Amino acid sequence: MRSCDTLEKFLKHGDDSDIDAVELFSELQLLRKSLPEGTTKAIEVLGYIKDMHICFPYAWVAYRVLLTIPVTVATAERSFSKFKKKKIIFDQQCQKID
Repeated sequence: MRSCDTLEKFLKHGDDSDIDAVELFSELQLLRKSLPEGTTKAIEVLGYIKDMHICFPYAWVAYRVLLTIPVTVATAERSFSKFKKKKIIFDQQCQKID
């Protein structure tokens, strides 16, 4: 429940929120019981929610946020790593010139 409250606060805009923490918690409990056996990945859960045609509106929002954030973070980390490698190569080449 605490995670649902945190997400609700994160997605709040003034007095409006994209989700209701209590409703999300309730949806997640129902969703857990209704998922097909063998569903283990978050993307599979999102697909199931989509197929259910808006039976879990708050879970739909929560899973889309869940699946968006790691991609953004991973992309930034990869970009930084590539930049760091290029900088090292550039520094090595500059040392060879001196």
